[in-house]
Amino acid sequence: MANKNNSERDVLITRENEISRRRKFNKFIIGIFLFFLITTFALKIIDALLLDMGYFHGKFNFNYWHDQSFLDEVAKSSSERDIKAVETMLYHHPHFFWVLTQFTWITTIVIIVLMGFRFFKYDQGKLPKWLNWIMSQRTLSLVTMYDVIVGGVFWMGMFKNFESHFNPDLYGLEIYVTIMVHSVFPVFMVIYSFIYLTHDKRASVLREKTVFIGMLFPTLYIIYYIVISVIWYDPYGMTNLHGNFGAYIGLTPLALLGMYIMMGFMIITHNLILFRFNKKYDPKNDYELKLRRKRREEKIYNKLKKEFVQN
Repeated sequence: MANKNNSERDVLITRENEISRRRKFNKFIIGIFLFFLITTFALKIIDALLLDMGYFHGKFNFNYWHDQSFLDEVAKSSSERDIKAVETMLYHHPHFFWVLTQFTWITTIVIIVLMGFRFFKYDQGKLPKWLNWIMSQRTLSLVTMYDVIVGGVFWMGMFKNFESHFNPDLYGLEIYVTIMVHSVFPVFMVIYSFIYLTHDKRASVLREKTVFIGMLFPTLYIIYYIVISVIWYDPYGMTNLHGNFGAYIGLTPLALLGMYIMMGFMIITHNLILFRFNKKYDPKNDYELKLRRKRREEKIYNKLKKEFVQN
């Protein structure tokens, strides 16, 4: 009997050690990714600040957007790259604010927050109840889809001659940031989400109403984007909304429809992968469904408790 108890205890210890090693490895990978996320975002901010200070050909040209002598000197340049670079500097000034008008960088900030929680609060039990959603499978899948949109839109429609507008003195920095944000980060998020979806017992099925939850973030961004485009300038010049107030009337429903279709496709793909590859998934123990049931039970309990006190 004693040998049997010792054997069971050894199995439990081995299992706990294995789980502990996996958690440490997961945190290590997330930590590396988070480091590159924060570093890349910081480099983008530095790049924007340098451009706002008119850094060009190794010199700072403060107030360059009003300095006619500087603009005349660039106009006489035989380098087409220099002219394009300064045109871009003028169009996007102030660059620091321009960073915060693009879906790319707003999404990157969202990913930093999400992965920061996953790194520092890896065990879900450490989070308060009202923050449990940030560690859920649904949130991870939605944010991954947003980042895939970032990479997909860039490589399908924006990458052509994109680097020709880079500041020659910051070319290496801007190429690095562009590749990381539009290629490396989306690929990592897809791989990470796929592994989580196929191996974690907390992975959950997504229901139809996830579409409406997922539409909240892009809808708010589209409204913000239209306002910025109309009153100031267009963060994405290809749409040419600035100065053309009526253009957004057709753009908004098309953009929302496209997001709705992509959201539905993501849900179908998510569920197919979960059912086919996650051997640990059990509908009876689905984390999202259990969480919903628990919340429903708590509401019923609190309601009955309130009625009992009143009576």
